[in-house]
Amino acid sequence: MKPPEKTPNGSMERTGPKVARAGDIVGVTTFSYDVEMLDDYLESAVEFWRGDREPRGVEVEETWRCEYCEFSLNCEWREMKAGLKGEDLR
Repeated sequence: MKPPEKTPNGSMERTGPKVARAGDIVGVTTFSYDVEMLDDYLESAVEFWRGDREPRGVEVEETWRCEYCEFSLNCEWREMKAGLKGEDLR
């Protein structure tokens, strides 16, 4: 792996090969994080992918993220929230 390169914002990043084979490391980034928060997030993600919990929609303030979701057209959470908003308007 080549030495870290300085990015335009000044952070250091290691990059791997431009074309990678299956199983190759294509990049490494170093960053600070809260251990407990990361553990909780990863535990929740693994529970979902193992089928141990139902999917959850984003917080209402973060619905902008739905624009990028491949499931947004058939999202039960969005339909439910739209129904609740309609009930609030009555």
